[in-house]
Amino acid sequence: MAITISSYISSAVSIVILSSVLFLILKKETIMSHFGLGCIYFLVLLLLLRGFIPVEFYKIHLTRTIYSQKIIPFIKDILEKNIIDLEYFSITWMKVLIFIYGIGVVIHLYKNIRGYYTTEKNIKAISEIKDLKIIEKKQRAYKKIFGRDVNRVRIACSDKFRTPAIWGLFKPTIILPLYDYLEKDYYYIFFHELMHYKHKDFLIKFLLDILVAFYWWIPFISKFLFRVVNQVQELLVDYHLTKVMDRNEKIEDMTVLTKTLRFQKNTECNLQNKEIIYALGDGHSSGNIMQRLRYIMKNSVKKISVFGILICTCLFLISFLVVFEPYYHVEIDEDGNKVYENIEGQTYYIKNGDKYDLYMEKEYVGTYDIIFETFKDIPIYRTYEEVVENEN
Repeated sequence: MAITISSYISSAVSIVILSSVLFLILKKETIMSHFGLGCIYFLVLLLLLRGFIPVEFYKIHLTRTIYSQKIIPFIKDILEKNIIDLEYFSITWMKVLIFIYGIGVVIHLYKNIRGYYTTEKNIKAISEIKDLKIIEKKQRAYKKIFGRDVNRVRIACSDKFRTPAIWGLFKPTIILPLYDYLEKDYYYIFFHELMHYKHKDFLIKFLLDILVAFYWWIPFISKFLFRVVNQVQELLVDYHLTKVMDRNEKIEDMTVLTKTLRFQKNTECNLQNKEIIYALGDGHSSGNIMQRLRYIMKNSVKKISVFGILICTCLFLISFLVVFEPYYHVEIDEDGNKVYENIEGQTYYIKNGDKYDLYMEKEYVGTYDIIFETFKDIPIYRTYEEVVENEN
């Protein structure tokens, strides 16, 4: 197992491909029905795992190297060319790119940390809602999901949010927008947000933010992936909602979604700090909500399927199969053995009775009965002393 620039690039390509597969599945209801929402969420977890494991698995013979003899060596020659060449150190284009990449990672991580810290600070400063009727709806939803009462989930209301949201992993806060929902609406809102809490969706979003920071230079990942994952989380929560609701309750839930969409469209979010939206990753677009409304009514997608699990697992394993390398001298092969280069003057045979000792790069490789066709033109010495004399 090894981490190299090539394995990191392969990991980035794999994330793009898996994200594209995820996007296509979400766009086709027939495909979603075969996979199941549980399998789609499983693919999200595998995608995250792939991003955090940018490695090559040579020891178990999973990864194979494809060598490029033209394009990649040409690029590598340019990247390894010295810009500044001093006595004790040199600077190449490769080092410059790695430095820029590192700066980008640090900036994005700092932005994330600052965003989460700012949001946490702002949410803690919001006064908790004390309305007993609203609290009763929260308790009822919590008991429905977890089977017991609890008082540790805060409820707050803020003009900094255009949609209901839940913030926090251990002591979460449900934030309501400044919208005059009907009393019965709150049950569906709390049920939805508490289901996110049960699924640990906040943790998934946090890990996704870290992942995006390490792949910041790929716009497809930094701009697109978060929205797709967010929609998967929303659809999975809607699935659990529809399983416990009758038709009339589904209509009520759709009404709440429609109210939220209308409020979101017609309201300017009064943000004092942009990091709040960045940290929450608000993905409640009109198109996404319309897809959720259609799904709630049809409820044609099952939760999980063996077929979906197998396909997702296969896609994950296939993503480790190949890395691309320039066609340069490789020091270690895929079995962990040293690879020798046939260098003139450093490759020769020494007679060993009726056999021949092969030396490459002046190191003993092995004893053989015959002269290999590949090495038929290399010198054959009777003793090691002849080798030393010939070098002198």
